[in-house]
Amino acid sequence: MLTRFGDQISSIYLSIDRESAPLFISRFWPTLYRLPNLKILRLSATIRDRELHYFGDPQTFPCLSQLESLDLIYFKRNTTIEGFPLALPFVQHYGSQLKVFACQGAHLGYPANSSETLNTLLPNLKCFKLAPLRRRAVMKLAMVQWKLEQLHLYHLKDIASTLQPIYLIDIMRVLNNFGETLENLELMVTLSRFDEVTEERVDTQEMNILPKLRTMTSKQKNMKELWFCEFLERSCVNLKELHFQMSRGEVIQAEYVTLSKQLFEILRKLEKITFWGNPKVVLYR
Repeated sequence: MLTRFGDQISSIYLSIDRESAPLFISRFWPTLYRLPNLKILRLSATIRDRELHYFGDPQTFPCLSQLESLDLIYFKRNTTIEGFPLALPFVQHYGSQLKVFACQGAHLGYPANSSETLNTLLPNLKCFKLAPLRRRAVMKLAMVQWKLEQLHLYHLKDIASTLQPIYLIDIMRVLNNFGETLENLELMVTLSRFDEVTEERVDTQEMNILPKLRTMTSKQKNMKELWFCEFLERSCVNLKELHFQMSRGEVIQAEYVTLSKQLFEILRKLEKITFWGNPKVVLYR
């Protein structure tokens, strides 16, 4: 089938369960070699250490000259020990042509991936997604010289409560780094606490204006956080759309409607607020 129609496929999602992984590894490259016009590639698999040699040499990677979007968030090793950087050979081979890239914090935070190396490997990146976050990866995001138009930051737990905490000042430095070009932001993180030193260093002066930012998505619970309201008022002055993700089955409560009215007063260019719950609720100015 792929021999006949592979050149007509532009997007593919390969998701392999643990039992099928050995078969996946043996057929992985032959499959991609039959997709010369692939533009979007998303991989999901857990690779054993003994299978890492398949990905060690970028020269063996198929030529996918049209590839511009690569998602490796669920492409991982079956160990938490740092070692072989699983995403690196993909970036070495395809990075210069990628406009969209998604990876784990562990991928980006690998010591060999310095900010200078990332600048060289991904010179044309416009959209980047990081999930879950790692402190080392966030530090590098604050230093790279990408001209990002879209940034997606995801973390399920409170990032200030992890073993290597990530604080508001860290997130603000990342956003400031892309401030001149950022148009769409998904800030799917919660920050419920700060240590005393960090809290003293964070004020509205750290929140630069993001002049091109028009659309933003965050978690609904952030509407009650002081830092989030200050960030919206200080940095998001040209925002037109604000989206809030809700838990599955959650219904919007009256207090969030009241908070939305306050946001319309604060953000004069804001046109609508959408709550992605059940049902979806859209509020207009």
